[in-house]
Amino acid sequence: MERILYESEVLSFAEFHCPADAPLWLELNTIETGPHVVFPGTSVVIRHLGCTPVLANPNHVMFYNPGQRFQRRLHDPSGDRCFYVRLGRRLLADVTGGRDDLPFAYGPSSADAYLAHRLVVSHLRSGNHDSLFVEETLTHAIGRVTADAFASRQIGRRRTRPTTFAVHHELVESAKELLTVHLTERLPLRFFARMLHTSEFHLARVFRNATGFSLHQYRNQLRLRLALERLSRDDVQLSFLAHELGFASHSHFTDSFRQVFGVPPSALERGLTAGDLRSLRRIVEPPLRAAQMPGSSLAR
Repeated sequence: MERILYESEVLSFAEFHCPADAPLWLELNTIETGPHVVFPGTSVVIRHLGCTPVLANPNHVMFYNPGQRFQRRLHDPSGDRCFYVRLGRRLLADVTGGRDDLPFAYGPSSADAYLAHRLVVSHLRSGNHDSLFVEETLTHAIGRVTADAFASRQIGRRRTRPTTFAVHHELVESAKELLTVHLTERLPLRFFARMLHTSEFHLARVFRNATGFSLHQYRNQLRLRLALERLSRDDVQLSFLAHELGFASHSHFTDSFRQVFGVPPSALERGLTAGDLRSLRRIVEPPLRAAQMPGSSLAR
């Protein structure tokens, strides 16, 4: 199921759901039109044709060029849920420094970029939308995630040989899967190291170098992004949500949420008003602007 939420010459924004029983899981999929930047909402294994598989989840962004062929593998029982931005030609050139393609398959998703696209989802679902807010917020989010993808790609190529990279990639993907499966459990580092047949030091170092997160930060980001999704429900109770996601207490959850997203969960629990949007834009937009690629028109 695909539903366009917003469309203009600059970009299109849509939500997508591939249920667990859909035939697309058995097929080789193809991106038909335009470069896509995808914000995963569930965990799903994605393999671009000719590349190694990647566990995509809300801590990551996936990139696709027109004609890109790929396969999905089920990881979350609810299937593949995501939101994506299809880039217009000018926006693509702006965020890549003049390129006509996206030269990577995936990259990290910062907390502010993730919050930005979720704010747009809430704004569009509220009805009477503001096109300027939608395009400006998504444009800055895309600028941020592409800049981060360029940075992580360059760092990876400098520091690792191809054979080492392949071994480290497999270790990191296995660690990501364990962190996702045991998301709500308070497990020590030695548990993950033993499960992956490596040392605690080696796992922690390789994981941080590859993802930019410590294992604890990665798990915490996943928990908080899941919380951000669930806060849109009418029947949510913060104390229950904190316990369900593995936080030690309501206050621990609230403090962690505020530290990452800049506002307490109660600000989003009641729904987004026009005043909330103005306040959240001041939180989201400055760090997004600061992270644009040098030399791109978005940075000027």
